[in-house]
Amino acid sequence: MYTAGRLRMKPDSPTNGKEPIRKESIVKHTVSRNNILHVRTPRNPSASAAKQNVDNDFDYDLFNGRVPEGQEAHGIRGEPVYSADAGFDPATGTGRFQLSPTSPGAGAGQPIPNFSDGYTGQLPDIGAHHRGSPPMRFGVGAGERPSAEASR
Repeated sequence: MYTAGRLRMKPDSPTNGKEPIRKESIVKHTVSRNNILHVRTPRNPSASAAKQNVDNDFDYDLFNGRVPEGQEAHGIRGEPVYSADAGFDPATGTGRFQLSPTSPGAGAGQPIPNFSDGYTGQLPDIGAHHRGSPPMRFGVGAGERPSAEASR
C-alpha cells in the first residue's frame, strides 16, 4: 500500500468516534510519503511499532508523535500550522487545508511523479493540499470545476 499526501488531523475528542493508531496496530507493506501524522499528544504513536509489522517505509512525513526506530529518516517532527483561512465551507462543499508558509513541512515533501505535480517552489508541501492550489472539493460535484465564489 502506498499512502502519500494525506492529512490526519487531531480529533476534537479523545476518539472522535474512531479508533486511534495504537503501537500494537499491525501495518504491512506500506510506503508513507508527504503525510501529516498529527496525533493528540506526542506520547501517542504517529505510526505503529508492532513487532508483526512487515516491509514498511515511513519517510518525508510531518509527525508529532512517536515513530518506530529506523523510520522517518527525512521526516519532520513538529506540529502543522495551517493557513489563516483553513477549514471546510459547507455552503460551497470546498475546503482549504494548506500549511502556512512558516509551518514545519511547508516545502519539505518528496516529489512523487504523477501525484505531487503542480506544487510551487522547489519541493512540494507535506500534506494533501499544496499552498497556492484552489480549494479542495468534496461530495458528488468534487470533479467539477470550482465556482469563482468558492475559489476566493
